[in-house]
Amino acid sequence: MVGAGAVALMGTSTALTGVAKATTSIQIDWCWCTLCSCLFWAGNNRESTAPCPWALGYHNAGETLYQMPINYPGSGSPSDPSSFGIQAEWSWCSACSALFWGPGVNNSHCAGTGTTHNRGGTNYGMYFGTASTGTDAQGGWDWCSLCQELFWGNGDNAAGCCYGNYDPSNPNAGEGIGYGPHLPGSSTDYVMHYTS
Repeated sequence: MVGAGAVALMGTSTALTGVAKATTSIQIDWCWCTLCSCLFWAGNNRESTAPCPWALGYHNAGETLYQMPINYPGSGSPSDPSSFGIQAEWSWCSACSALFWGPGVNNSHCAGTGTTHNRGGTNYGMYFGTASTGTDAQGGWDWCSLCQELFWGNGDNAAGCCYGNYDPSNPNAGEGIGYGPHLPGSSTDYVMHYTS
């Protein structure tokens, strides 16, 4: 009975073995924060409650809604510039609502907890490579090696406001109250697909 309950919660199962298989799908209501430049989930009124390092307030959603693949297996090689596909193991933080690199949780920085991100249970995938672009795609997304979040830099090496980049003497932090910009951690070209 325990196995059957677990399978029911996952939403799918294999008929004979009882082994649960994750259902692939797409989740909408992801937004770019115009203040800190991260990607965050704005569903369930999260925009008004999800902490942002900019002025230590809340995220401010841009006009475009993005979609995220859920439970897709990884494909391609993000470290190969000529490759394209989906990189698995991205996570949603239940404290600040940002998307971050799940395996980097122990080195992450969250504006909601003041320490590391709270890793949710869903496995998100990130598109990468120029060949994965289309009419509903936007390149220029990067992974920040300081906070582990995905942010839109449009090729800029100093974009947004990163909770992991704190320097109280930083005169350029502006409303970030001492928080400097995100720091790209790889040369991978991440791509977001939008719904509006």
